[in-house]
Amino acid sequence: MDWKRDLVREDLFNSAHHMKPIIHVGYKTNDDGTFNTIVLKINYKDKEWILKEVYNGNTNLSEYVTLSSVEKKFINPKGAFNEAEHKLVELMREGTF
Repeated sequence: MDWKRDLVREDLFNSAHHMKPIIHVGYKTNDDGTFNTIVLKINYKDKEWILKEVYNGNTNLSEYVTLSSVEKKFINPKGAFNEAEHKLVELMREGTF
């Protein structure tokens, strides 16, 4: 997977949560150009979390989201990514991994 630093996501994250992590994004696409997987590497205070969104076939709709160090899959069809992001912020504030 090719990683690229995402300064826009960093600024948005900081605006929303008042934390400034370093965020890299990588993704895989299907043969037709639709998304297969998007992965964010989030580094904050010498810790790294991986937030991975897996898409449902060729629909560009999220099937589930995972977050490193959390066993649960986030499956909420209307907000799995948002739910996983809020869990990430909670972990970042607690300083746990």
